[in-house]
Formats: sequence, structure tokens, C-alpha cells
Amino acid sequence: MKSRKIIPLIIIFVLLGFTGFNILRKYKKNKQLENVHQVVPVEVIRARSGSLDHVIGVTGNLIPFWSVKIYPKVPGKVIEDIYVDKGDEVKKGELIAVLEKREINAQLKEAKANLKALDSQLDLVKLDYNRILNLFKANSVSKQRLDQIQTKLKSIQAKLKAAHARIEYLRIIRDDHNVYATADGIVVERFLDPGAFSSPSIPIVQINYEKKLKLISYVSEDYFIYLKKGLVVKFNVDGYKNKIFKGRISFIYPTIDPITRTVKIEVEVQNKDLTLRSGMFCHVQIYLGKDKGVIVPRDVLNKIPATGTYFVYIIKDNRAVLRNVSLGISNGNLVIVKQGISPGELVVLTGQGRLESGKEVKIVGQIR
Repeated sequence: MKSRKIIPLIIIFVLLGFTGFNILRKYKKNKQLENVHQVVPVEVIRARSGSLDHVIGVTGNLIPFWSVKIYPKVPGKVIEDIYVDKGDEVKKGELIAVLEKREINAQLKEAKANLKALDSQLDLVKLDYNRILNLFKANSVSKQRLDQIQTKLKSIQAKLKAAHARIEYLRIIRDDHNVYATADGIVVERFLDPGAFSSPSIPIVQINYEKKLKLISYVSEDYFIYLKKGLVVKFNVDGYKNKIFKGRISFIYPTIDPITRTVKIEVEVQNKDLTLRSGMFCHVQIYLGKDKGVIVPRDVLNKIPATGTYFVYIIKDNRAVLRNVSLGISNGNLVIVKQGISPGELVVLTGQGRLESGKEVKIVGQIR
């Protein structure tokens, strides 16, 4: 009875063992086929040593080198005439407007008449003084009489001095009725017309100096340490897309904007032929020098999601090897790698999406 029960069990175990063996053999065969299919075709490039120009691209706007608004000095006067209009070029000291002068001319005429009368009085008092002085020397008049005429003479002389000062003051006020340009430039705005009343709070015109301009731009704080006064800046504007203009950094603001994390810079731009105009939008390139290292195309870089860490795949013995890299500057599609790649190594350029470290690859193309 026992042997009858054991024999079927043995047969079952044999069948199970045979089935397991076939399954294992098939698994190994499939694994081998799978490994064959896992060979990933890639295109590679050989890393090389070199240097790149450290150039950063930013945007900016042109503004006048200076801009002044010309205000009248005398309020409440009718503007008789304005001699300039928008677009006119003016020189410093050029007469640009005249205020009505009837009142000041009348005051000046009155002051001159008063001065003339005082001059006449002075002549008479001088005659009296000389006469009394001679009499005093002859003991014909008292010292008190001489003192009186001297006091009168000094009083007239003081009034004459005040009259001359009054005339000088009125002449200054009269000159202030003429409005002059305080700087060279181009009239870009006229705020008043003849017949309007002057006001110290309303300018007559605005003058911009356009033969020299300032380019205002904002640079990321990452590059703050590279910025220096005198650095060459190249830029182009939409109106002259194929023309490159140059300038030099003239001022670097000493603080970083805590909101934008940028630093403001000013670039001095010569514009003697007035090709450029304030208000133009600029595409700017700032040359910060050179940087050395291993050069590769930016296309070889892969970024770990949600981090600032980059990696590449290097080919070793026909297998992909993952390398974390430390980057330097970039210029166009080229980037400097500071750490992670050695000169001469083959770096995967295309096919990275199917790779993982250790995977077998087949090089189907190499870019030099």
C-alpha cells in the first residue's frame, strides 16, 4: 500500500522538475535575447580642452546722457515768444524764450532816474562841502557846521551806492525774463506756447543730449564679481539688426536688487552721428574674459529633475557610465565642464534617453 502511494508522488515530482527546468531554460534564453535588444545605439563626441569667451546676454534701454527741463525764473509773466520747437538742436546759452518785460523796464527806468537825481544832489553837496571846508580852515564857520555837511555828503554817497545796487538787481531780474538753454542738446518736448503765463513749476522745454547716450541694463548677481568699469559691451537694436554698436561700462551700482537679484549697470555710448536714439531697446552682450576647461556641446548634458545637478554619459568598454559634472561658463551651444569629464573621453551626444549606467551601447556616429 505504501509503495502504491509513493510511486505517484515520485512521478509528480519528476514532472514538476522537468517543467521547472524548461521554464528556467526558456527564461535564460529570453534574458539573453533581451540583453541583445538592450544594446542602445548612440552618437558620441570626443571631449576636448580649450577656452571660451565669457559672454553673457542681457537686454537694456538707451537713455539720454543728460536730460534737462528749462523752467522760467520769473513767475506770473506772459511768455512773449518761444524761439525753439521739438526737434531743434540748441547750444548752451542760446536764447529760447522771452517773458514780457514792461514792468521790469519801468522799474529800471525809475531807478535810473533816481540815480541821476542823486548824482545831481551829490554834485551840489560836494560844492557846499568844499565851500564850508575852506571857510572852516579860515575859521569862518564852526566845526559843527562842517560835521553837518560831511554827514549829508556821506548820506548822499550811501544812497548812490544803494541806487547802483538797485539798478544792478533790476538788470539781473530783467535778464531773468530771457530764458536760455542750460545745456547742449535736442529739444524733445515743448510744454508751453507764447501767450501762456510763466510758472516755476511748469517747464518751457525739455532738452536731451543725444550725441552721447547711456545704456541701462540689469545683470544677474551671478556675474557681479566679473563686472568691471571699462568692460566692452556690444549691442544691436531692432532698427539696425545687422549693425553692432559698442560701449563701455561707466558705472556699476553698488547694491543688488533683493527682489530681482540683479545689479544695474550704465554703459556709455558715443552717438555723434545721432544714429541711435534714446528709448531704443537693446540686445546686449557683455564680454567678461575667457574661461578654460573641457569643452562639450550643451546637448550632452542631462539634468536631474528638481535639482541643479547635471550629468553626462561617458562610453567605457562599449558601456555607458554616468558622470556628475560641474559646469563653468557657456557660449552659444558650447559649455565648459570643470569637473567630471577628462579631455579625449567619448561623451554621448544622442541616445541618452534610453541609457542607464552600465548599459551596453553601440556607437553609430562620432562628431569631431
